[in-house]
Amino acid sequence: MKYTPHADLLNLLTEKSKEAYLFIKGSEISYYNSSAECILTNYFSDQNSNYLVGYNDGLLIISTSNADLNLCIPFNRTSIISNLERAGKKYCIIDGIEAEKIYVDGEETLIRLNEIRSIISSDSKVDQFYYNLFNTISEGIFIYSRDDKILEANEGAVQMLGYSRDLLLGKNFIELGAGNINDLDYINNCIQNAFCSQPQQFEYWSQRSNGDVFPLDVRLYKSVYFGNDVLIILATDIAERKRSEAQIEAYTLQLQEVNATRDKYYSIIAHDLRSSFSSILGLSELLTEDWAELEESRKQLFSRNIFIAADNSYKLLQNLLDWAKHQSGVFEFEPVSFDLVGSINEINSLYRLQALRKDIKLISEIEGQAIVFADLNMVQSVLRNLISNAIKFSPFGGTIVISAQDYTSDINREMLAVSIMDEGVGISKDRLLHLFEPQHIATTIGTDNEIGTGLGLLLCKEMAEQNQGRLWVKSVENEGSIFTFTIPKVPLKANN
Repeated sequence: MKYTPHADLLNLLTEKSKEAYLFIKGSEISYYNSSAECILTNYFSDQNSNYLVGYNDGLLIISTSNADLNLCIPFNRTSIISNLERAGKKYCIIDGIEAEKIYVDGEETLIRLNEIRSIISSDSKVDQFYYNLFNTISEGIFIYSRDDKILEANEGAVQMLGYSRDLLLGKNFIELGAGNINDLDYINNCIQNAFCSQPQQFEYWSQRSNGDVFPLDVRLYKSVYFGNDVLIILATDIAERKRSEAQIEAYTLQLQEVNATRDKYYSIIAHDLRSSFSSILGLSELLTEDWAELEESRKQLFSRNIFIAADNSYKLLQNLLDWAKHQSGVFEFEPVSFDLVGSINEINSLYRLQALRKDIKLISEIEGQAIVFADLNMVQSVLRNLISNAIKFSPFGGTIVISAQDYTSDINREMLAVSIMDEGVGISKDRLLHLFEPQHIATTIGTDNEIGTGLGLLLCKEMAEQNQGRLWVKSVENEGSIFTFTIPKVPLKANN
């Protein structure tokens, strides 16, 4: 120990004391008692040190098991005094050792050392077990004083926030918050209530050392630490839980939209089916009861209307069945290579009679072969819906043209773009914006009173996308529409 003119008096007053004291004069630590030496020696024993040798040139010298190597720890008067002035009465000088200012007289300062190294300071096996448990818990645990300082933080808190334990000790818990996100008045009120033995729980937005902002679930419990009232703060990172809750909320909204769309589908289709069957029943009843009295032209008109109503009903039910299969996953996806020209010719033959009734020319400009790689049933369903719609909304004496051209997708895949162009009623700009949105489906009437719901177009879009293609439309009201969908020409792996 170093001695000054005050050393004998200090030795007499403090040497037998269990409290640890340092006396600083000028720029040197001029005296420390045996209790201070014991605290520092115990502290550095974890670093393979044996005992405190002394103080020299602003360094504490700790002897180690290696005789040729001593630990020199910065521990000078200037740093102690400046830190005390900044922190107030107390501050943590070394990890786990707190300095408390007793008095200052000019350049003379008396410091008392307090060991706050851990929640457990005893060397007993039981205490060591609880200390290890404290640092093993993955949640952040803080011991918090009435003067709003963190006295202790476990390894879980260090890992969660990314700050060293030294930087956490002495901080106000609120300093760990993220900007102005938190309601500080509410949180301070929770802290005060917790010190009144009322456990508290709240969400708190914190900020890691790297700047990341994340939410915490914070719980406060009153306890006692070295004879003083403290709070045990348990902080749990709930960022993942928040993400899961957001996903669940999004899925819930999506499910609600799907259910609402389904209900609207059912409502529209039920209405249209009821209208079609009412026409079939009413007209067939007239034909049955008044066949002999009806003129031939009336019989033909009634028969034609019955056919139109039955055809509308069949298409509605077919689209409903396809949609139900598609939504439930029953509609199996089986892509194969096939000639699109053959499918187009087959569907044109199917709808040729319907086109003739309205004197509509159905023209295919695709020559030779057009080999594509897609699900045959889905492509045929898309063609049926688009050609049927073109006939439905074309005027008597109109023309429908089917064409195809090479197309390169956004991922440089070779595709075939198939277009169905009509000279029909076209689509208004407002309806065009929401044409493929399920929540905006509505009944439409064709040029010969044919009924449409828009369900077929939604199916076409889904089926085109399932085949790695897409569907779009260009239309001018009262001039006509061009619906185009793309399908792959070769398998994806072969193309790559």
